[in-house]
Amino acid sequence: MSDRYDPRYDDGFDDDYDFGYGYDDQRPPPPPPARGVARVPPEPIPPRPPREPVDESDPLSLIPGPDETTLLPRLPGRGERGPEPDPEVPEARRRRAIRRHRDDPAASGAGGRRAVRVFAEVFVTLGAVVLLFSAYMIWGTSAEITAAQDEKETELIEDWADAEEDPTLDPLPGEAIARLYMPQIRPEPWIIVEGTDLDDIETAPGHFEDSAMPGETGNFALAGHNVPAIFRHIDVLKAGDVVVVETMSNFYIYEITESAILSPTALEAVAPVPNQPGVEPGEDDRWLTLMTCHPWWDNYERYFVWGNLLDTRERGDELPPEALG
Repeated sequence: MSDRYDPRYDDGFDDDYDFGYGYDDQRPPPPPPARGVARVPPEPIPPRPPREPVDESDPLSLIPGPDETTLLPRLPGRGERGPEPDPEVPEARRRRAIRRHRDDPAASGAGGRRAVRVFAEVFVTLGAVVLLFSAYMIWGTSAEITAAQDEKETELIEDWADAEEDPTLDPLPGEAIARLYMPQIRPEPWIIVEGTDLDDIETAPGHFEDSAMPGETGNFALAGHNVPAIFRHIDVLKAGDVVVVETMSNFYIYEITESAILSPTALEAVAPVPNQPGVEPGEDDRWLTLMTCHPWWDNYERYFVWGNLLDTRERGDELPPEALG
């Protein structure tokens, strides 16, 4: 070690004094220079290297400033971007790291919550679909049927005005043939069409082609869809109620006698004498049969209502009271 004074090794204590800590024993003062020998100046102290500037543009503030210590990193604020990915790391490697993180068993709790959330969203969506379908079946389908019934009403009026004889004597499939009044269910009548194919009864009750016509001996049998605008509510009819059928010539008034739930193959329900297949109808066997699917939203059963002819009146300008309720 050089005997010259160097401020870098100055410990802040005056070497001329001893406070009892042994400094004078450990560090004796340098001897005076010999007589006639010039004092050699000390070597210059190299300058301190400049402090590297702090990057103040660090977006996450991970590098502490000169007068502070960063304990937690600052998250990027709204509109700020985080650090750019290292360009030296390939994109495929970063994606593999993300996948490994997602497949980490430690994240299984988050995966379970995500699965529950997905199932909940699916069930909510299905519930919304069911509600929308129900609304369509109640209001959308009813609006379509009402519009189609208005068109068939116009068709029936024109046919009756131009026909020389009652169209019910020789009707064509899908043709409007009569009106059906059931004031217990709705104030407006239905237009009855000929035939029970799906196209025929899509918007109207249809007449079984092999059954009797209104007022004739036998069974005037009708089928209608189980929707609110057609035959859904025929189950409110009870024994003693009356139903009116209007043709070009007459009003036929039927009195309800009974109802039943049967299988779709119960063809005896529409026999000339209901529920008595093979029996020839007599003079008093002038029946009306109404049929629809059962229960609601399904079709594995059939709901039947039967009535017998109570009265026949010539068609005039006014409706009979029984048609008005």
